[in-house]
Amino acid sequence: MTHLASIPNDFTSVVAVREFDLVQDGATSKLSIEIGLPIQDVETVSGMDWRCPVRFVNGTAVWVRRACGIDSFQALSLAFRLIQSEIEQLEARNGVEVHFLGNP
Repeated sequence: MTHLASIPNDFTSVVAVREFDLVQDGATSKLSIEIGLPIQDVETVSGMDWRCPVRFVNGTAVWVRRACGIDSFQALSLAFRLIQSEIEQLEARNGVEVHFLGNP
């Protein structure tokens, strides 16, 4: 059996940040979303895949997701889809809305 290296958990340099208002049951808090620099780091059959980390910060709650692709462009593109999915999951909770520039 071949031993595969673990996927790195480090967050790369932040290349983009956007702040949202998270409205939950009438209370508003900040939701910051940070996109890290795509990095080539996972060995595959065809070479090396790319990873683009995305960090979500809401008060003391911090969670990191990773989008992986065959090149940096795909990893970055998938990171935006991942962000959309995370926002949709947040908004699927009862009484939660994510606002940007005062709009849902």
